[in-house]
Amino acid sequence: GMACAAGLTRTLRTLFEAAGWRVGLNQPYAGGYTTQAWGRPDEGYQAIQIELNRALYLDETTLQPGPGHGRCQAVLERVIAGLCDGGADGWRAP
Repeated sequence: GMACAAGLTRTLRTLFEAAGWRVGLNQPYAGGYTTQAWGRPDEGYQAIQIELNRALYLDETTLQPGPGHGRCQAVLERVIAGLCDGGADGWRAP
């Protein structure tokens, strides 16, 4: 998309795929108002929308944390750490 640097998108994709997760870019949703209105990567303002399948972390019957909750949390922690470390693509926040 146009709301964040291409390197950030590549880094996030690589980090999520390294966890075994399937990643779609702008599919089935192409972002929303917030990312389009506030993402200005040329000015240093990155905006990215990440959506997770609720089945990864939630028991959809009880709406309580599901059996994958701990793993989902661990993956998100690794992704955030990967961004802070420069990620697979070398992207790093300015």
